[in-house]
Amino acid sequence: MQIESLRIQNVRILDNIRITPGQTLNSIVGPNASGKTSFLEAIYILSRGRSFRTPRIHEVITNHKETLLVSAEGSNRNDRRMQTGIEKSRGRTCLKYNGFIVSKISQQAANLPVILITPESHSLVTGDPKRRRLWLDWALFHVEPSYLDHWRAYHRAYRQRNHLVQQGMKDSNQITGWERAMEQEATVITFLRKRFIEDLQGQFTLLAEETGPLQVQIELQQGWTDGTNLYEVLESSREADIQTGHTRHGIHRGDVVFKRDNRSMSRVCSRGEIKQFITILLIAQARLLSMRLGEYPLILFDDLASELDVNSRNLVITLLQGLHSQVFMTMTDIESTGTARVGEAVFHVEHGNIRKVVR
Repeated sequence: MQIESLRIQNVRILDNIRITPGQTLNSIVGPNASGKTSFLEAIYILSRGRSFRTPRIHEVITNHKETLLVSAEGSNRNDRRMQTGIEKSRGRTCLKYNGFIVSKISQQAANLPVILITPESHSLVTGDPKRRRLWLDWALFHVEPSYLDHWRAYHRAYRQRNHLVQQGMKDSNQITGWERAMEQEATVITFLRKRFIEDLQGQFTLLAEETGPLQVQIELQQGWTDGTNLYEVLESSREADIQTGHTRHGIHRGDVVFKRDNRSMSRVCSRGEIKQFITILLIAQARLLSMRLGEYPLILFDDLASELDVNSRNLVITLLQGLHSQVFMTMTDIESTGTARVGEAVFHVEHGNIRKVVR
C-alpha cells in the first residue's frame, strides 16, 4: 500500500496539511509537542476510524472546530488506485473508499492496513493479557478472512452464557447450547491462533538471526487447560462460575507469552531490549501479512529514538527498508538516524506546520 498524497485537517494542531510522502521511508522531524505524533494519529484514524491516543474524539478535533478530515490517494501493490477519506465529528463518522461509503471499520482496516509502534508498545510484553489478546485478534483479522466471523460468533455465545450464569441457571438446554457453540467456535479460533503464532515465530526467528542474539519464544495460552475439551470444562465449572458471576474459561481468557531462556521477558529484559523485541516482532508481523495478502501494510513508528541506541536504530531502519512497506517514523533529530538513505523523504514539523526538506 502506498499513499501518494495525504490531506489532514483539524487533527489537534494540524490545521490544513497537504503532503506528498516518499515511497519508502518518511522521517517526520520536529521538537516535542510540534504535531509529529498527531500526524501518525491522523493516518491511524483513516485506517481504524479512531485514535490510538484517546477514545474521545473531541480531544482530537482542533479546538473550536466541528469536524476533522483525513484523506489519501495512492495505489496498492498491483497498482490499483485508492482514494479514501474520513470525516469525524463528535457524533458522526463518514468514511469512504473509492467513492463508496464504508459502513464497517473492519472493512476499512482491511483496505488500509497499518502497523503501529509507539513508546507504549512495550505494554505488549509488560501489560495485561487483554492488551495481548487485542493485538492477536487484530493481527489475525488481517491474515485470516474468516477469523472475525468466528470471533463474533464465539463472543455472542460467551455473552449469552454469562447472562445465564449471572441468573444462576446451571441446568438447562439453553446454557448447554451456548456452551456447545462456544466450544465449536473456540476450536476454530484456537487452531487459527496457534498457526499464526507458529508462523510469526518463524518470521521472528529469521529476523533475529539477522539482527543478533535476541532469541525469544512466543507461546499461546489458549484460555483453558491444554488437552481438555472446552465444553466439558464449561460444564464442570458452572457452579463455580455462578459464584463468581462470569465465565472463567475460554478464548476470552487466552494469552500470548513471550519468553527468553524460558523466563518471561517482562522479568529478565530491560526496556531497551523489550523495545527492540517489539519492533522486530511487529516487523515480522508485517512480513507475514504481506506474504498472506500480497500487500504491505503501512508502518507508523512514533519516537524512533526512544529506548534504542544508535546501532539499534540503524538496525531497525535497515529492517524497515527490507520490508518494502511505506514507513512514517517520528523523531526529534534527523541526525539520530545517521546518514541519508535512498528513497528517504524528510518532513519538518513545527507548531502544526509541515514542510518537506532536503537532507
